[in-house]
Amino acid sequence: MRTALTTILSPGQTVTLRAKVRWLKGNPEASSPLQGNWLEAPGYIATALNLGTPGAPNSRAVANAGPAITEVSHSPVLPAENQPVVVRARVYDPDGLATLKLSYRIDPATNAVSISMVNNGAGLFSATIPGQAADTLVAFYITARDNALPAVGTSFQMTLQPGNA
Repeated sequence: MRTALTTILSPGQTVTLRAKVRWLKGNPEASSPLQGNWLEAPGYIATALNLGTPGAPNSRAVANAGPAITEVSHSPVLPAENQPVVVRARVYDPDGLATLKLSYRIDPATNAVSISMVNNGAGLFSATIPGQAADTLVAFYITARDNALPAVGTSFQMTLQPGNA
């Protein structure tokens, strides 16, 4: 903090300093020496009584989380009529992957077609959605299941629409 005093302080004079502070870690006491270190303004920072359990599992901990599906993309972003679309994703699970499927449907249909994704190495996988007619809306999602029992799945969804060529 830094501020200019509007008047000169006299010995024995009482002043009030106010500040909004946030406790992050360590001792919850704040100390602010004033310029020249001739006066110090100590204070206690109010903290929550329950500060959590650092390093311990929290309320969202599960014995076996599902595979992590990240960096999902499709190429081309705006496909031409009848142009296939390659969907790529990075997938990881410490238990290994039992299945990895790309499912897609032609809107407004509710039936999805599922195809296995190919391992491209380094945790990268891909699958190809066949080309579609112009102005066709295609929705897709990825489902992964791990080798642990019980298998846990996760998914990601995007939508693409081929345009006119």
